[in-house]
Amino acid sequence: MFWSAVSVPVISSHSPLLRSSKNSRLIRDGEIALSHSWIPPSSRIRGFRSRISGRILRLRDCTDAQNRSTERSRTGTRAERTAVKSAQTAVRARQRTVDHHSARPRRTPGFAIWKGVPAVCSAVASVRSGAVDRRAEIGALSQAVARSRLADRSAEPIGKSGIRRAPRFEEIAVKLQVALDVATLEDALTLARQTADHVDILELGTPLIKAEGLDAIKAIKAAHPDKLVFADMKTADAGELEADLAFAAGADLVTVMGAADDDTVRGAVAAGRKHGKDVVADMITVVADRVTRIREVSKMGVSFVEIHAGLDEQAKPGYTIQTLLDDGKQAGVPFSIAGGIKAESIASVQDSGATVAVAGGAIYSAKDPAAAAKNLKSLIR
Repeated sequence: MFWSAVSVPVISSHSPLLRSSKNSRLIRDGEIALSHSWIPPSSRIRGFRSRISGRILRLRDCTDAQNRSTERSRTGTRAERTAVKSAQTAVRARQRTVDHHSARPRRTPGFAIWKGVPAVCSAVASVRSGAVDRRAEIGALSQAVARSRLADRSAEPIGKSGIRRAPRFEEIAVKLQVALDVATLEDALTLARQTADHVDILELGTPLIKAEGLDAIKAIKAAHPDKLVFADMKTADAGELEADLAFAAGADLVTVMGAADDDTVRGAVAAGRKHGKDVVADMITVVADRVTRIREVSKMGVSFVEIHAGLDEQAKPGYTIQTLLDDGKQAGVPFSIAGGIKAESIASVQDSGATVAVAGGAIYSAKDPAAAAKNLKSLIR
């Protein structure tokens, strides 16, 4: 039996054959075989087979193109899809960080948890659902991703003390730190007892540590195990050794001089990681080009920097705490402020984005240190 001619209709992309999901799937997957019984096994129809194969391949490409077009219209432009993917990756990374560190025991709450994850989730959901204009939303989404990337670098919990390197662009609750700048352990214990209910961090001043030794750290920690104990060692050399001694005595945070050699700072950070605790770079005596040095030591792994004006600097004519606040804002890294904080300036410290406000004379020089500490704490929004 010979076939003189075979009539084959051209199947368009709107054909009923494609409207059937099963047929469309068969064509896309290349499952229509040309060796079916309705095609005679004759050498005379090899050309027919070739033409039909070409049409099926072109039809499959057309269908794939339509599917890609539909997918683009559903998910938005390439830039939008890239932003959504980046946001989702950032959310997953932050969630892994939170999950990892939430299992670690903490005696006290850490600094404010980064609030960028909900913003990213909300932006992703809005773009996905099409509930908002994509062009308007993509800007907010990009900002959320940028904040997430900064948080990955600066909001990482460092030690068992729970200190978090909180990003300055988020509104956070400032922690209040009292400086126990007294010369005897007895006076330090008295001042700590008076103020402990109203502060978050108890700082052993450098004169106290020099006068009483590391036993002062042990005594304060034993008396107030629920508080963060800050040892103001002001280490200028042998950073790892001195920080290790302070951490072993019970300190949760230890200072290293920001003006010290880079290896000294890195050594202190290494000791902090060994103990799972935190190192703070004290920027006292650093005045010229302070912002540059703040950024440099931040990259070395300290939890945050303390922008500190000492008593001698505060006594100079023209001193103002606003200089410290401006440097903190400009540096763009987590920081605390120490330098004559009073009730009148605590609001400015919080508005600057500082994570810790260190109060010394405003508390220990007051007639009622407990009332002074309570008043400062109440002024923190």
